[in-house]
Amino acid sequence: MAANQQKDQGVLQRKRSAISGWLGSVIVMCSMATSGLADASASKTTPSLQQVLGQKLMLDLRYYCEQPVAPGACRTPLTQLPPALAELITKHHIGGVILFAENLQHPEQIVMLNQQLQQAAAAQGTGLPLFIGIDQEGGRVARLPRQQSTSFSGNMAIGATFAEHGNRFATEVGEIMAKELLSLGINVNFAPTVDVNINPQNPVINVRSFGEDPQQVALLGKAMTEAMQQQGMLVSLKHFPGHGDTHVDSHLGMPRVDHSKEQIARVDLLPFAQTIEQAAPAMIMTAHIQFPALDSSTFSSKTGEQMIKPATLSRSILTGVLREQLKFRGLIVTDALDMAGISHFFTVPQAVIETFA
Repeated sequence: MAANQQKDQGVLQRKRSAISGWLGSVIVMCSMATSGLADASASKTTPSLQQVLGQKLMLDLRYYCEQPVAPGACRTPLTQLPPALAELITKHHIGGVILFAENLQHPEQIVMLNQQLQQAAAAQGTGLPLFIGIDQEGGRVARLPRQQSTSFSGNMAIGATFAEHGNRFATEVGEIMAKELLSLGINVNFAPTVDVNINPQNPVINVRSFGEDPQQVALLGKAMTEAMQQQGMLVSLKHFPGHGDTHVDSHLGMPRVDHSKEQIARVDLLPFAQTIEQAAPAMIMTAHIQFPALDSSTFSSKTGEQMIKPATLSRSILTGVLREQLKFRGLIVTDALDMAGISHFFTVPQAVIETFA
């Protein structure tokens, strides 16, 4: 294993219990182990509850306004770290941030912003650097400035070359993306997407998928994961247990997949299962999708409606299937909790609490 990979995996081990998410999006990450903050601080003092919880937060920095505005009204891109936000990261022991295209103007600015973020984290005194994450899938989901980074055609184009070229392009794309992101100070990539796109009406995955063949998706997802992690990048597969057969975008509503357990195992779970076993991804992102065959338990929404729990909030799916059945030992990351698949049915505090229920 390369030295930089060992370093980044060490960071992951020390922060095994991280959650991500606030200032617009909330992402929650859970792990098998106790808080990495406790591990890092064992020789000093026992971390406070505030410190442990702070390490479980990743801020969405897409926009920032100095003065309070109505929710959703701030549209000022954050491109440098303001003192008030630096103080917040330090004071509350924040564990990570996620960056979007609005934050990223050119390489020099990106490096400077990430240095400012890591300096704020260093002032916490925990010895734990920030997770700095991004959705850099290639194709239509790419956050780096396209004129100043390498652009790729996306996963479905890679899938279309599989019969002739195998995993060659998945490996090459993963390697290049990881090198570029790490050179900018970004250490977490929420990619690749390993959803099996078997629904031609899918409004959100479609060309983000490697294809409709579960085995092909598994082989290409594994290859891209290995390529990125060999460079030292922390990789997050998505969207567990599968977003490939939906006709609803979970950004806009809560999809439901009525596959049988057998079909879920044979189609939806197969790329996750094989990549977990063979490539050990650092993270896996959950889906705000109902899978009644895996969990038919219900919850009461903020409007009082009784609904089947989505995978993001399901202990049966995330512990029973992902942890116990598939033996995943990395970080479980929720998709953003401000997406309509969650926010239409929960307040933000409710959603965060329910991810731990």
